[in-house]
Amino acid sequence: MHYAPTDLVGRTVGPYELERLLGQGGFAWVFVGRELDGTPVADAAIAEEIAPCFIDAAGRRTDTVVLACTHYPLLLERFTRLAPWPVTFVDPAPAIARRVADLLGPPLSGEPPSPARIAFTSGRVPSPALAAALAHFGMAG
Repeated sequence: MHYAPTDLVGRTVGPYELERLLGQGGFAWVFVGRELDGTPVADAAIAEEIAPCFIDAAGRRTDTVVLACTHYPLLLERFTRLAPWPVTFVDPAPAIARRVADLLGPPLSGEPPSPARIAFTSGRVPSPALAAALAHFGMAG
């Protein structure tokens, strides 16, 4: 069954209620959601979202998937595990970071940069799953 993104606002997906459409692009819609119980998104929901990336036609199959948003690498381990066959996932985040650094230019002082910080504006403590994912990338909320 196919839906328009606006049809999904207000619906519950796994343990999340979709509050509003934030944007769309690549192979997914991005919603502002609300955790209902802190449970991670179900594998089946992720598998359904990535399924259109995998085409098997006339003896040719998808062999490379470009992660078109900078937050997708947070799901890379799950994408890899849930893919119907092995593919190369291309993470554009390092290239984007290099381009941003190029645009910003060299540091104005010789001091080392401050460590990365994340600010959560919801007033809630990050779920254990999010905290673990951020720690994997050397960050903490």
